[in-house]
Amino acid sequence: VPFAHPPHQRTKGGKIVHETYLNGMSAAQPHIMFSCTKSFIGLFALTAIEEGLVSRDTPLAAIIPELDNGGGFADASFGNVLDMTTSLKFSEYYADPNAEIHDYAAVLGAGVKADGARPSPDLYTYALALEKNPSRPHGTVFEYQTPQADVLNWVVNRVIGRSFIETLEERIWSKAGMADEAYVLLDPAGNLFAGGGLSASPNDIARFAAIMLDNGQWNGAQIIRKSVIDTLSKGASTAAFLKGPNAEEDMANGHWSYCAQWWIRNTPGSEAIIANGVNGQWIYIDRKRDVAVVKQSSQPEADSWYFHDYTTNAIDAVVRHWT
Repeated sequence: VPFAHPPHQRTKGGKIVHETYLNGMSAAQPHIMFSCTKSFIGLFALTAIEEGLVSRDTPLAAIIPELDNGGGFADASFGNVLDMTTSLKFSEYYADPNAEIHDYAAVLGAGVKADGARPSPDLYTYALALEKNPSRPHGTVFEYQTPQADVLNWVVNRVIGRSFIETLEERIWSKAGMADEAYVLLDPAGNLFAGGGLSASPNDIARFAAIMLDNGQWNGAQIIRKSVIDTLSKGASTAAFLKGPNAEEDMANGHWSYCAQWWIRNTPGSEAIIANGVNGQWIYIDRKRDVAVVKQSSQPEADSWYFHDYTTNAIDAVVRHWT
């Protein structure tokens, strides 16, 4: 769903310029967004910083005392989990059957280990048991690890005093007039899966994208702080990104960073902030060219450079066409 503002009406809402639905999908049907969920957590986290509820330097254990257990998160800061530079022993490489991401899926109930065992009763207990990666200090290397998003959500819930779904409803969904069903997956203990559990319709995700394009406004109301979106556009440490395992293919060109649970692309002429989820979920926000693209998919692979390049090239072509 490419979404562009009409000429000369940048702050007066947008219009859908193209939409296509395949395989039984419709504009009002919820579809799981997987890790795009993380990006909503990132917005709430940046907002909490701006509201003075927490700072990037705040130790996680000062907010969640349970994390002060000698584990991987024990001496990490809010800023570390916000930008995923916490140093953990955890691999999210899906093609490796021994990677810890498969344990995490088994905890959630979204997968089963070969021995049928569940590594932990819930996501938070699993996070508490993770160890620090001794090869590097916190804050120096970006590595994409879903448990960091769930711990970030745990902390944000505590400082705001509301759950993720309550914050999403009160601060975005109700104010934007979202019309369709939306829901979030829970783990066996009832903890919300902030790392990838949100399902929402193309209609409502496109409306969210329009709000992001319009500097956080909808029908004249400021729903998301413009300063929060500006912070995302600036990105985070490119050096930390390039030191990590995610700096491959075109993401090794020095134009990428990861800021507050968003992928930040600063390729000249193609700058964007991107929410991205496995199996082909995209919320692509190009503020400079005033176009957003929402893509919901059921790709046969969780992730691959083939699908990444295919989608990025397609989006670039769409943006060029509409600008």
